Amino acid sequence: MLGAAAGGLIGNRVAGRGDRLGGTLIGAGTGALAGLAVGDAIDDRNDARRRRRGYEECRVYLDDYMNRASNNPAPTTTVPGQ
Repeated sequence: MLGAAAGGLIGNRVAGRGDRLGGTLIGAGTGALAGLAVGDAIDDRNDARRRRRGYEECRVYLDDYMNRASNNPAPTTTVPGQ
């Protein structure tokens, strides 16, 4: 929305006297597309951060689990007759 508004304003100011409406519409369309591209890039970056954080949390949990398991081995049980 912000891209469309800014593009429309710029298009209106840049367009010649008789072409203000056309300039506004073209500017708004161009600004909207630019805003969409920027928004998608930001979303992709945030998704990658979330994935990295999720992998990191999993790795930390697994490392902690393995450390505790190796320091406190489970008691062994014997089955009679074996």
